[in-house]
Amino acid sequence: MNFPLGSRLELTGVYAGNGGSRPTGEDVASFELLLNSTADIQMLARPPFWTLQRTLILVGVLLGILALSLVWIRLLHHEVQQRTFQLRSEVQNREQAERQHALAQERARIARDLHDDLGSSLTEIAMLATTSPNVKLPVNDAAERMESIAGKSRTLVKALDEIVWVVDPARDTLASMIRYLASYVEEYLTGMKITCRVQVPNSFNDQPVSGQVRHHLFLAIKEVLNNAVRHGRASEVGLRVRVLDDRLCISITDNGIGFDPSGPFSGRGL
Repeated sequence: MNFPLGSRLELTGVYAGNGGSRPTGEDVASFELLLNSTADIQMLARPPFWTLQRTLILVGVLLGILALSLVWIRLLHHEVQQRTFQLRSEVQNREQAERQHALAQERARIARDLHDDLGSSLTEIAMLATTSPNVKLPVNDAAERMESIAGKSRTLVKALDEIVWVVDPARDTLASMIRYLASYVEEYLTGMKITCRVQVPNSFNDQPVSGQVRHHLFLAIKEVLNNAVRHGRASEVGLRVRVLDDRLCISITDNGIGFDPSGPFSGRGL
C-alpha cells in the first residue's frame, strides 16, 4: 500500500523496542511496530500541495516569465523609440513642406499684387510722362498730366504700403490688424469727403493672425467701401469692430441708396 510522501498516518500494532533500560534511563536504540495487516494503517491527512519542490518550480517559472517580460519590454521600448523618431522626422518634413508651400503661395500672391497694382500704375505713369519729341503740350494739359502722374504715384505708394503691411510678420497680431483697417477706412473715406464713424475696442487679445487672413479681410473691407462710395453714393459710413470670445465681428454700415435684392445683377457681388 503506497501513501504520498508527507502524509499523516495512524498505525495500530505492537510496539517492540530494542535496547534501552528504564532503571538506568538509557534510551531505546530502535523499535519495531508489528502490524497484523494493512488495515491497521489509517491515513489522517494527505500531504500539503505546496511542497518545497513545487514551490521551487513555481518560483523558477515566475522568474523565467519575468526575464522574458523584461526582454520584451526592452525590445518594445526600443521599437517605440524608433517609431517616435520616425514620426518626428515625418512631422518635421511635412511642416517644412507646408511652410515651403505657404511661402510659395505668398510669393505668388505678392507677385500678382505687384503686377496688378504696381505694374499697371507704373505703365500709366510712363504713358502719361511720355510725349512725342516734336510735340509741345499746352500749359494746362501739362499741368493736368502732372496732376495725374502725382495721383497715380500716391496710389502706387499706398498700394506698396498695403503689400508691405500684409507681408510684415510684425503685423501678424489682432491689434495691429484692427488698427490698420480702422486707419485705412478713415483715410479712404476722408479722401472721398465722406463722414466716417469708427468704433473699435480699446484693448485686444494678444492673438496671432496670419498674413493670408489679413490680406483677404483687407480686400473684403476694401471692396465693401468701394461699393458704398461708388454704387451706394453714401455720405456717411460707419465701421464697428467687436471681439466676442473666439469671434471677430466687423460691421460696415452706410446711408446710401441701397439696392433691390430681388433685382437682376450683372456683376458678381451684391
